[in-house]
Formats: sequence, structure tokens, C-alpha cells
Amino acid sequence: MKKVDYTGQKFGRWTVIKRGKRIGNKLTWECKCECGNKRNVLAGTLAFGGSKSCGCYTKERLTKHGQNTGTYTSPEYVSWLKMKQRCLNPNDVAYHNYGGRGIIISDEWLDFQNFYKDLGDKPSKEHTIDRINNDGNYEKDNCKWSTKHEQSSNRRKLTNNTSGTTGVMWNSQCNKWQATITSKGKHYHLGIYNEIEEAIEARSRAETKHKVTSDEVKIK
Repeated sequence: MKKVDYTGQKFGRWTVIKRGKRIGNKLTWECKCECGNKRNVLAGTLAFGGSKSCGCYTKERLTKHGQNTGTYTSPEYVSWLKMKQRCLNPNDVAYHNYGGRGIIISDEWLDFQNFYKDLGDKPSKEHTIDRINNDGNYEKDNCKWSTKHEQSSNRRKLTNNTSGTTGVMWNSQCNKWQATITSKGKHYHLGIYNEIEEAIEARSRAETKHKVTSDEVKIK
């Protein structure tokens, strides 16, 4: 059987220098990272993408998210915080549509680093966290970044909207979410929003303001 030679090949930020020492019965390759660090990396880990750098890439991404600077301003971190608020904070205006109906966050995703490792960067500012099964939880196998159009087809359906939340619907003319409420026979327009979560929050605030009963806003 012909031996594989990785010498000179690149795997992520690694460049293979030469064959390294064996660890037990496993072959390693001596590699140099783009940042200058050298390390012996298992052959299988290189081949299947398990190691792409000495760790410098992860540090750079955490710096981007503020975890090494004391600030937390990245879009991904903000989305993570909003997810936690919707599921864990009973005082959040959207809680009854998430944590209030049993939607939870996996233990792993309570740590932002795990959340970011699984979902990666938001492809654009138009993307938000999408639960593939809208009755499922926030966890690796049930979530992805999706656009508003993609998410609108994944919501719990009512006969009069495409969001899954009473009074929140997609406005195809302006390509945004709109929120409305009817109270005591009077219809109120609550605004147009880029994010579905913002529209749901507006609707929730209006329910409190107009004292709409839970039966009136029950989601099927």
C-alpha cells in the first residue's frame, strides 16, 4: 500500500513540514501554522478537517466577538443574547412565544463559544437564527442561519399570517415584517420591522398595553 505524503500540503492554516513522531499507533505530521507556531498534528485530524490552526483562528474570532476585549457587539453575539432572553427571561416581551411555550436552549449553547462554533458567522445582516422544527429547541441539529423569506416558510401556520404569531405577518410589498393588533373592535398598525423578533416584541407590548387576553392571541 502506497504511503500518503502530506509534505508541503496546506490544511486550513497548517502547512505540513515533515512526518512527525507516532503517538501510540497513530501517525502525526509536523506542521507550521500561518502565525508561526509549530505542532505535531494527527494525520487523521488533518485529513478530515478536525484541525485547521494552532488555535489562533479561534482566538481571532473570539476577539471579534469581544470576548477578549470585554465588549460584546458582534451580530452573532447579539443574536445569542436575544435567543437567551426569549427563552429564559419571563419578563422579555417575546417570552410567551418561546420559553413560555417550552422552547429551551441546549446546555451546550448556553456557552457562546459552543453556539458560535456550531453556527459560525451570520452570512449577512438579513440572517437570523432559524429553528428547522419550529416546535423544537435551540440546539445544533435544529438551527441554522436563514433569511426572513426562508424563515417565513418554517413558522407555525395560522390561516391569516406566515409568521406563526397572531398579528405578525410578512409584507411582500416592502419585504419586511409588519405587526398589528385589534382591540375592542379597533385595528392598530404597530409598525414595519426588519427582524421578525422585533415585530413579535411590538405585538407583545401591544397585547400588554391593550390588555388583550391570552385566548385572543392563542397560537394554533
